[in-house]
Amino acid sequence: FICALDKWNNYLNGIKFIWETDHKALTQLNQKAQINKRCERWRLKILEYDYKVKYIPGLTNSMPDYLSRSPVDDAEEDPDEISFSTSKSTQTDSDFINYHSPIVTAVQTRAMKLRNEV
Repeated sequence: FICALDKWNNYLNGIKFIWETDHKALTQLNQKAQINKRCERWRLKILEYDYKVKYIPGLTNSMPDYLSRSPVDDAEEDPDEISFSTSKSTQTDSDFINYHSPIVTAVQTRAMKLRNEV
C-alpha cells in the first residue's frame, strides 16, 4: 500500500479516498501509535493522506484473487507473453569477423621484458 501511495501520489494527495482491505488490523493502523518502528513509519506516511479504511471480509472480497491469479493454465500458451524480435542490422557474421582484430593478444610484463633484455 505504501508503494502504491508513492506511485499514485499525484492523484491521491489532497482528495478523500477509501482504502478497501481484507486485513482487519489495518483498520486501526491510523488510530494509535505503533510499537514496531516500520509500522510507525508507515502510519506517519499514510497520515499525510485523507482516507478512510473500509474492511471487507476475505470471503466477500474476491477481487484480489482475480488480480493475483492468471486465468491461463499454461503461461507458454499465452499470446501476450510471446514476443517476436527481428533484426534490422545490415552486418553479417562473416563481415564482422573480417573487419575486426582479435580481442585476446599477448601481454608482456615488465619482468618478461627485463629477462629478454639480459
